[in-house]
Amino acid sequence: MVHPSLVLKVKKLDSRFAGGYTFKYCVDFNYKQHESFIAIRNWCWETWGPSYELKFYKESSPEVWCWITDNHRTRIYFKTEAEVNWYKLRWE
Repeated sequence: MVHPSLVLKVKKLDSRFAGGYTFKYCVDFNYKQHESFIAIRNWCWETWGPSYELKFYKESSPEVWCWITDNHRTRIYFKTEAEVNWYKLRWE
């Protein structure tokens, strides 16, 4: 469960960000928020179905969300504002 003190805000992406060409929004997690990341990723899976890690995602893929976990970033990406609105209704 996402702890109330760890409110995660949506960030608008552009081409400077990994995934910025395909996805328009993301939520960043820090190293203390791994439980929140898992809870939100599981919710995304239940809401929109399975997806891929960003490195395996193809631009032609129909999935509207994906994630990245590496040494520098832990993020969940959303393709459009529609997914962001669902996220905000549930988690903010």
